[in-house]
Amino acid sequence: MTTITIDVHPVAPATMPDADTDVLIWTPGELEGQLGAYVGPEISDTGWVDAHGDCASPTHWAHLPCLAEKREARTMALKGGGAVVDLGARWVLPT
Repeated sequence: MTTITIDVHPVAPATMPDADTDVLIWTPGELEGQLGAYVGPEISDTGWVDAHGDCASPTHWAHLPCLAEKREARTMALKGGGAVVDLGARWVLPT
């Protein structure tokens, strides 16, 4: 099980998210957060839009939660000694 902590911010000039960044928003009368974004007053009357691009008037917002990438580091020495290979690392094709 993974526990996620979400920091919820009031909509206030000092705590605004970066423009055009997807965030969770809470609007009056709604208990559940929904996808939204701060887009600025040039695009929306309130400066906010919901996931459908409609004007929204949130009272609070939060960054979308992200899971930290967990990977178990498994290493193996190459035959003949020398380098060690991390078998848990992301595979990259040589260029």
